[in-house]
Amino acid sequence: MKVNVSGLAENHEYDERNLVFSLSHKHRYPSKKMFAEFLKGYKDVEGTAEIWAQHNLQTGVVIITVELSYKLKDMEDEKA
Repeated sequence: MKVNVSGLAENHEYDERNLVFSLSHKHRYPSKKMFAEFLKGYKDVEGTAEIWAQHNLQTGVVIITVELSYKLKDMEDEKA
């Protein structure tokens, strides 16, 4: 699987599970890197993963979106 991560910041600190640390280091949060590293374990799957995040600075909410796309081989065989 090809993994495309939009805007992955390499200068953040992550723990062993790829959770990102807050600036104060008191909290850990899910990260795009966490999903990217997980999906690397599926490199034998023919597909693409797109990962991006939306940050709402007013509410403090972060939405991480993972979009997987792949073709069903069985469906291609049935069309023939």
